[in-house]
Amino acid sequence: MLNIAIIGITGKMGQTLAKLIINDPNMQLTAGITSPTSPFLEKDIGSFLFLNKLNIDIKDHIQDEPIDVIIDFSLPSALDMILKANKPCVIGTTGYSKDDLNKIKQKATEIPIFHTPNFSFGDAVLKKLSKEAAILLKDADIDIIEAHHIEKKDKPSGTAALLKNTLEKVTKKKISIHSIRAGKIIEENKILFNTPEDKLEIYYQANTRDVFAKGAIKAANFIINKPAGLYCMENLL
Repeated sequence: MLNIAIIGITGKMGQTLAKLIINDPNMQLTAGITSPTSPFLEKDIGSFLFLNKLNIDIKDHIQDEPIDVIIDFSLPSALDMILKANKPCVIGTTGYSKDDLNKIKQKATEIPIFHTPNFSFGDAVLKKLSKEAAILLKDADIDIIEAHHIEKKDKPSGTAALLKNTLEKVTKKKISIHSIRAGKIIEENKILFNTPEDKLEIYYQANTRDVFAKGAIKAANFIINKPAGLYCMENLL
């Protein structure tokens, strides 16, 4: 039985995760943490009723609970609290600063941390294919178009930023990201390779948030017995 704590349980991803975990006989939702300002603070998450607040000392609380791994889909401001818990963690939050990323790398020398802006296997394949295309199409101009729902706060998305960094290392060229925030779009990523003669598009669309939640659960099962280190989707693939 894998005992899981969700940070950001009242968010869209947190609620999706909670429902999947509750319905899996091999997992136990042991703790749920949410912001004290969350409009959903009193809302039941399936049959799970216990919600805690971000302004508590999570380290003391989690040490008293049988928690094997933390899954985080919250806000960058919660990072210090999460790392203080000193538990294996799966981090899907985006919008971190360079200082935040350095904190994650440093803490990964002490505990196993799985960090990625996107837990979709399809997006991981998109990254792999676009990298290969960039190597083969050396003369192409490359643009990234990413689209998410209107409530997504960071722009560009963490996935698009990661794609940009990966492709710029390969091509040594400047790559532009074009961001769209509209409606209830879950996620769309398109990589355009344009030459004077032709155009190649690599496109990915998420149809449901389950794809990210299932990826995060696979990541949790993956790192639970791993040594300290920083892990990502490439390790899981």
